[in-house]
Amino acid sequence: MNWAIDPPVRIGRNAVAAIVETRISVRSTSRALVADGEKRPILFLLRLDDATCGIDGSGHVYEAEEIENLYPQAIAHMTALLGKLE
Repeated sequence: MNWAIDPPVRIGRNAVAAIVETRISVRSTSRALVADGEKRPILFLLRLDDATCGIDGSGHVYEAEEIENLYPQAIAHMTALLGKLE
């Protein structure tokens, strides 16, 4: 699975960003290349008062340690993206 973090959105002192799964497919036909792709949210990262947690589409809540195990460096990447917004 390929995943990425969408740019975070600030809400006052808090922020939210989506970890998304991406898929790209390219194939050739006799006349051209055909490409398609999709992107879907897997987990929403919530930054609340300098603590990060997550929630998935089913409502399951993830602590920072669980997020780090599933998506290494995701929290650090979100933090870096938030720093660029300031």
